[in-house]
Amino acid sequence: MTDDVTLDGPDGQDAGLRARSNFLDFLNDVRPSMFVEESLTWLLRTQPPFHVQASDVAELIAAWGEERSRLSHQPRSVYFLNALQRIVDAHRTNAIHDFDPDAFLAAVGPSLATLCPSSEVGGLHAGIRDLRTAISRPAAVAPDESAGGDSIVIQGASYPLKVGQEMAIARLEHEAYMTDDVFEDVFRDVQSALSTRVGIPVHTALQRIARAAASIFNTGRVPQALRLFAFVDESFGRLKISPEGRLEVQAAVRESDINEGLLAKVLQDSERRDASAPMVRTLGYLNPFDALLVLAEEKRRDRRRLYLNAFEVYGADAMPLLVDRLAPSVVSAQPWYLTRNLLYLLSRIDAPDEGTRRRAIEAVGRFVTSDQPQLRTAALAALKHQGGREVVPYVVRALDPSAYPAGSIDDTEALKRHLFQAMDLLIESGNETAISIVAELATGHRGAEFDLGAALRDEACVALSRRKAPLPRRAALVIANQLSSQVGKRFKFVTGNFSLGIDAHACKQLSALIADSPEPEARDVLAHPLMLRFLE
Repeated sequence: MTDDVTLDGPDGQDAGLRARSNFLDFLNDVRPSMFVEESLTWLLRTQPPFHVQASDVAELIAAWGEERSRLSHQPRSVYFLNALQRIVDAHRTNAIHDFDPDAFLAAVGPSLATLCPSSEVGGLHAGIRDLRTAISRPAAVAPDESAGGDSIVIQGASYPLKVGQEMAIARLEHEAYMTDDVFEDVFRDVQSALSTRVGIPVHTALQRIARAAASIFNTGRVPQALRLFAFVDESFGRLKISPEGRLEVQAAVRESDINEGLLAKVLQDSERRDASAPMVRTLGYLNPFDALLVLAEEKRRDRRRLYLNAFEVYGADAMPLLVDRLAPSVVSAQPWYLTRNLLYLLSRIDAPDEGTRRRAIEAVGRFVTSDQPQLRTAALAALKHQGGREVVPYVVRALDPSAYPAGSIDDTEALKRHLFQAMDLLIESGNETAISIVAELATGHRGAEFDLGAALRDEACVALSRRKAPLPRRAALVIANQLSSQVGKRFKFVTGNFSLGIDAHACKQLSALIADSPEPEARDVLAHPLMLRFLE
């Protein structure tokens, strides 16, 4: 092709301008291909004489696609590929002469990719690859009514089973840029085609559907793609696919075949995460074992987040693998941030059974006093999610200053957050002994070694105040005894006011905690004349 665009048409109008105008009318469905044969041939021909370069055609398609994308908010790659599909279809109807579609795609595709947003380039390449594959594949055999055996209905016509199956899957592969109405028709045919294992090799068929689903996903048509992945996933059980066969299908879509930026957005969307589970299970490279390997080596935070979300989708099935990776011998050989990520996952995943839950709590509990603040925080979050009385001893240990490695609790702010989180968890547990320990922190009888002063006592009071029911007897007695010791102190009048020699702020906080207590000791101290006078 050359840059010569000055040739005149038969009517004297500049051929280049007329061809471009007619081409845009063709893309916009204003003029059918048969009415603009001359212009399409002039602009798109792949045999001499050439009138334009492939890069010029790509720029024209890109400008059209960008405008359509701006109006519809659909990905630009959808319109780029839609234009290429229209051109290939026009060739099939003999509306473009001296034209080789495969050579055209090979020439225009790279130029079009440079004009495509980087997040959509993978989908564009996949779509062009599918178009070129469709061109090279022989056309489906026409229906043969004389053929015996089973038959299925595809696009409203009856075909022998094997022929119909090939037609249904090929249509899905070659029409990856469909409206929702067209997709419904194609999807219905695919469902009919794979209602049985009879006919084409079922493993190959599911591989092709998975690859087609990936191509559709990359164009931004997420709901269509997720339905196809769900179909592949349920077909494993329905068609009794062997474990080896499943691995073959799951390996069909490679890491480079998926737009991971779009996948990350889908997995971060809580409303779409459940619907994306079949897709995650179908993408073999996202399996939990390989995901853990990536999490151990990957330096980019956004990509680690993608694999964490994918791992979470596997849920209870993947939990035993997580617990195994928290064994002391394994943890010592892996980076700390991987351990933190494993703890994070255990704060999001439910246990498949009681035995695994107990194993998880035991594995997680070791980290509540870790020298890494991030591990301590993640461990408490995991214990809170797993729940049960078994977590209480580990959380109580977090309130023991002697349980921490030397020098690991010098970060005052990080330590505060950790202890506050532990106290809240103990209150939520409902365990009487645990709640009484928090009461001891509120009165100052415990925790002085943390060197946090009034801040620790205040937060313990806040934690206790969040309990909706009256405090258990042991906790109420701890607080009542503390108040009794305060009102028992000598006092004196100073300018008509009381000066009791106690912390007035602490006294008011503690008395509020037992205001609804039925315990006699609590009622007595609150009714003491000095306490009543002081709290007026």
